[in-house]
Amino acid sequence: MSMTTRQKMRIAQVLSQSVRTARRIVGASSDIVDVHRKGIHWRLDLREGIDLSIYLIGAFEWRTVQSYKRLIKPGDVVLDIGANIGAHTLQLARLLGPAGRVYAFEPTQYAYRKLLDNISLNPDLAPVITAVQMMLTASDEAMLETEICSSWPVDGEHERHAQHQGTYQSTQGARAQTLDRFLVEASVTKVDFVKLDVDGHECEVLDGWTTIARFRPKIILELGPYDEHGRPICELLDRLTVHGYRFYKLSPSTASDQLSKEPLEPAALAASLRPGTGVNFMAMPSA
Repeated sequence: MSMTTRQKMRIAQVLSQSVRTARRIVGASSDIVDVHRKGIHWRLDLREGIDLSIYLIGAFEWRTVQSYKRLIKPGDVVLDIGANIGAHTLQLARLLGPAGRVYAFEPTQYAYRKLLDNISLNPDLAPVITAVQMMLTASDEAMLETEICSSWPVDGEHERHAQHQGTYQSTQGARAQTLDRFLVEASVTKVDFVKLDVDGHECEVLDGWTTIARFRPKIILELGPYDEHGRPICELLDRLTVHGYRFYKLSPSTASDQLSKEPLEPAALAASLRPGTGVNFMAMPSA
């Protein structure tokens, strides 16, 4: 049974305290570290959950990384929607080669600055990445939310989202826009793969992407019972099902095939999500 995000955060808190204490013993006073992990340079804050995962195991959501490694080809065009600090952006860029492109969308000022820092530390990957401080919305007239969760601190007392335990950060400097409009303005003519992780805002993203049926990309997305705007998870699954998508569970990273053999029924998938959990799945377009 999957651990809840709250349980994961408790474990991360213990690990963070242990790592930071050990660093203090050897004379390292800062919790901000520049490190090299699995071929990528990172600037990480050891008080943050995503950063701590990269520091300890070289990646965030390692099973997810292993899954899309088998699905992405050099030259592909990828959308990283909800890029945060670039935990997947940089991993994706490594797979694309010089002919590929990853568009990384992050609306909060806090995470976007960290995203830019991490891109700048990797000049070999930077030419492949277009980072945009943008919230993808259902319409171009939609109001930009002033705060969105993009930080998962593992120390201290914080006002957290009840389900996914994130803390809110300002969207100052961002703009709100539909994905349809962005793709036209950026002259994007194909989309091969999408990583979608926006903590309950997924329906709004899809509302503003009416051309998804033309692109038909593979999509890896986090599913959680967040109902951020009264949009239940079944509505998201229905929207993708209408466009011919089927859903697959990610297999353990040691498996030769990273996806479950048989597609999951949307209703059963929605019912399987426990309160306080978020699970990544693949949405694959039918042939």
